[in-house]
Amino acid sequence: MDRLLKPRPFLIFCLICVFCLLWSTVRFAPVSVTWVSEKKSSCKPRVNVVFLKTHKCASSTIQNIFFRYGDAHNLTFVLPYERNYLGHPLPFNHKMIPDPSRFNRTYNILAHHTRFNQTEIKKVMPEDSIYVTIVRDPLELFASLYSYYELDKAYKLKLENLHRVSLKTFEYKLTFKRLFRKLGLNQMLFDLGFSPNSFRNLKAVSDFINYTDSVFDLVMVAERMEASLVLLKDLMCWDYNDVIAFRHNARNDTNKNNLPPKIQTLIRHLNTGDEMLYQHFKHKLEDRIREFGEDKMAKEIIELRRRTSLFYKFCVKKEMPISKAQVLKEKTHSNVITFLASDSGGNETCNRMINRELEYTDKLRFKQRDMYHVVKKKTTSKKSRPLNRTQPSKITVEKNYHSHQSNDKNIPASSAVDPKTRNVHL
Repeated sequence: MDRLLKPRPFLIFCLICVFCLLWSTVRFAPVSVTWVSEKKSSCKPRVNVVFLKTHKCASSTIQNIFFRYGDAHNLTFVLPYERNYLGHPLPFNHKMIPDPSRFNRTYNILAHHTRFNQTEIKKVMPEDSIYVTIVRDPLELFASLYSYYELDKAYKLKLENLHRVSLKTFEYKLTFKRLFRKLGLNQMLFDLGFSPNSFRNLKAVSDFINYTDSVFDLVMVAERMEASLVLLKDLMCWDYNDVIAFRHNARNDTNKNNLPPKIQTLIRHLNTGDEMLYQHFKHKLEDRIREFGEDKMAKEIIELRRRTSLFYKFCVKKEMPISKAQVLKEKTHSNVITFLASDSGGNETCNRMINRELEYTDKLRFKQRDMYHVVKKKTTSKKSRPLNRTQPSKITVEKNYHSHQSNDKNIPASSAVDPKTRNVHL
């Protein structure tokens, strides 16, 4: 009996080793960048979502969230045949994409640039799809748009000199002779499918805002990004890790405009429709935050920041201007920043978080190559014009929801851009 009770050094050593191993696993688990789900018993994660990507509203940042989630869960994306636009400036039409039933698939996520057309989108997306978009202060949006797409070269006017030209002429050009037929004034309304013919019809704008409010489950606000992300997490029944966001396609701070007050006032006046849209959804977001609980929101934002910081330190070595090689490859612009990966290198979660839109889109297209090898046979061999990010599909587009939603006949096809001078041909 005494012999049995006698301590055995080897057994004690083994027990100590097991204890140390378990302790180290628990102690350092947070450092491991993985997709660990939080247990939620009250709801089921949503997988079907339409994200209407609005220009220069931090929408590339939100798009990356949906890319990551769909990629990690092997969901099926609505993808353009080439590059990263679905029809735009033509409204979305189901004929722009492959029929998923031919490949025994169902679409789950639409997250690329398109002009919103609810009737056509409902033909390809499941009935239980969540509809999300994002808005931004129209002043900041227009200044960013003007800088990013170098509209000063196209229209031969710097924003700071706006007070020296005819506002009526400037408004006409940037409403009906938009750059690439898609970029100009009231950009959010335009992306949402509203006709430029009615930009100055405030009753029509108000009706359209109410319609948009009735369709979208969540309209995020760029200036309240963290609160918007928490509400997105709650709406989708996702985890904190799912909605962590790094800034994608952001301008280099040195290129941001510091416009005088009188120019800011003129810009807001020219974008009256967008201003009405923004104020409506800004106030609605504040109401949703109050309903969610301001104390609860504050706590969730703290946790979101903590996790974002953890992932950023693990995945990103530094932010840097986009390289000349990327500018040429993506036909994009040089005044944006990109991420340099840390030494974590091959970590798939990190790669998903820092992948740029076109690079990630190509990856998703390859992943769905059973659908897109057919498309390659249908596409023409004509090269796209430099800096033009899409060639509109030659299809008949049905009229949009409102009777005042025309096919934008007042946007002349002749309002093209000279690829050498980048001047708009009026």
